[in-house]
Amino acid sequence: MRGEIEKPFYIIGPKGISQKVNDLMAFAFGNLGSLKDYANIEFIELESNEELTINDYTLASIDLIHGKATPNYGYLLKKDEVIIGYTGDSTLCDNFVKMCESANIIIVDTTRKEKSDKAHIGLVDLTNIADQYANCKFYAVHRSDYELPTDSKVIFPQDGDEVEI
Repeated sequence: MRGEIEKPFYIIGPKGISQKVNDLMAFAFGNLGSLKDYANIEFIELESNEELTINDYTLASIDLIHGKATPNYGYLLKKDEVIIGYTGDSTLCDNFVKMCESANIIIVDTTRKEKSDKAHIGLVDLTNIADQYANCKFYAVHRSDYELPTDSKVIFPQDGDEVEI
């Protein structure tokens, strides 16, 4: 293994993510060989609506919508009574709303400032959702540098911010 990387770095995604990442790395950097040997990278590939338990954590994939790109998953990570959601690129859809109903925290790719389109959640829609789900904290990431109204329940983390759970 290159360097002194002791703990594996996990990449989680749909079936086939391992091959796609390996192909991308080979295209960009030439043949690195096994990513496990090169940088201690391991892959966890999930099917639609699959749950996986690792130690005390349960990870569940959730079908979301990102235009015509399929599959497209969001994820819920559960431990004890805490549930954290992550959307990746997605539009506002029924399964996103279901995530809001169960999660304590959701990290939401909020690419658009305006309303959602067929592939991306917009800030206008996210602030409306945040008003409906007081049980959940919403963190907007993957966004342009636009300001939120001061009364919004959506949080805009900055690089390096830490969140206590």
